[in-house]
Amino acid sequence: MICNSPVSIIFLTESDDASLSALFSYLRSMPHVRLSVKTQLPQDLSPYDVVVTFNDQNSDHTRDALTQFVRSGGGWLTLVLSEHSLPSILGAQLEPLEPPAELRVLFETPGHPLAVRLPDAIYLNGCQRALTRTADDTETILYADWHYSHKAVLTYRGEGKGRVACTTLQAYSEPKLQRILYRLLYQLSGQEMNSGSLGVGILGYAPSVGRIHGLGAEKTPGFALHAVCDLNPERLQQARNDFPNVKIHDSAEKISSDPDVDLVIVATPPNTHARLCLQIMDNGKHPSIDGKPTR
Repeated sequence: MICNSPVSIIFLTESDDASLSALFSYLRSMPHVRLSVKTQLPQDLSPYDVVVTFNDQNSDHTRDALTQFVRSGGGWLTLVLSEHSLPSILGAQLEPLEPPAELRVLFETPGHPLAVRLPDAIYLNGCQRALTRTADDTETILYADWHYSHKAVLTYRGEGKGRVACTTLQAYSEPKLQRILYRLLYQLSGQEMNSGSLGVGILGYAPSVGRIHGLGAEKTPGFALHAVCDLNPERLQQARNDFPNVKIHDSAEKISSDPDVDLVIVATPPNTHARLCLQIMDNGKHPSIDGKPTR
């Protein structure tokens, strides 16, 4: 079962922007994230792995403290669209602000660890503001297509023992950007997110969809089919024939408590979904109804 180490994050902002609330809610829903939101930088940053600043209107004292924090091994992410010049430690500066638009955003390196199980391109609404790299070691993680050119919108670099990142993307309520930022925060913390495969179980091996769900799990990067469950012995035998190496369970409780299963695809009659999903979540697993994630 995939398990990530906790990461402690402090978010500095004086804004009550509703879009930040959506990002905060998402981060707090992650069991391994410890998030604090404050208006001022504490004197003691030792409890934190990453500091996030918003629109970088920080004093010289705050910038100096964050620079020292990074060089000592911490991480710093700044979310910015303002007119202010960026600290040199970020290795990037802002280009002129362009009008609001739908931005087509892509990973500079398609196989980047932050890109796992995400589409090749995501579409985000917001103002276009590109970043120009000012340090040779600054890495472009995300770029936007703009006027037939590639414009950096998320950059990253190492500094001393730590790491810094900067993005001008503002669609914080967009689930795909939330996922990217969540993964980025782990990278900035110096910890590696567990990149092992998510163990998949299928609860309900109906003839019409059982094999399809199994093949889908096996062909999806980051997934691995580990178990199948059904009450019907004939269906379980079919599952053995289709996938000889998976474990076979004959009860929802057994597949829900299987330590090799992280996600359970619930393919049972609709009137059983609520009860089974609650049982799966009670066992610390993620339910998915016919391949669609539940919330």
